Amino acid sequence: HPWERRRHRISELAYMASQTVRDVIWTFNPDKAQFEHLAEYLFSYAESAFTGSVVRLEFKEDRQGSRGEDYPSKLKYELLLMTKGIVSNVLRHAEATRFWMRVGRSEDGGLTIEFGDDGRGFDPGAVSGSDGISGLIRRAEAMGATLRLESRPGEGARYYLSVGRAALKMDSKADTESSG
Repeated sequence: HPWERRRHRISELAYMASQTVRDVIWTFNPDKAQFEHLAEYLFSYAESAFTGSVVRLEFKEDRQGSRGEDYPSKLKYELLLMTKGIVSNVLRHAEATRFWMRVGRSEDGGLTIEFGDDGRGFDPGAVSGSDGISGLIRRAEAMGATLRLESRPGEGARYYLSVGRAALKMDSKADTESSG
C-alpha cells in the first residue's frame, strides 16, 4: 500500500534526523571531547550502522599515551564523517562478515584509527577516482591527516588513518571562542 511505504519512509527520515541531532550534540559537547569519548562514539556509530546486518563488529581501544586532552569539535566531526564514509563503503560494497576498528595513540601523541573488513576487497588503483575513496582521502588531507588504504581482490580492505599531534588541535581557537 502507498500509505505503508510513506509511513516507512517517514520513519526512516525521522530516524536520520534524530541521528543528525545526536551527532551535532556530541560534536559540540565539551564534556565529550576526550579520547575515550571519541573512541566510544565512533564505535557506537559503527555498531548502530551494522545492526541488522551479517557483519560482526570488533573494537579495540588503546589508551596508552592518552593525555586527557580535549579534541576540538571540528576534528571530532571530521573523524565521525570519515567513519561514516568507511562504514558505508563496507555495507554497500564489501560483502563482509567482519569489520573492526582500532583506535589508539601514535608515538608522537597523535591519533590513529585502523578500520578493516574481511570482504571481497578491491584494487585501490581501480577505484582511486571514485567519489567515496577520493572523498575520504581529501577529507583526511584537509584536516592534516593521512589515510592509507590497503586492499586486494578477495582479501578485504584496511584503512589506516593517522592524525598527527598538530592536527589534533585543528580549529581549537574557534572552539574556545564559541564556548566562552
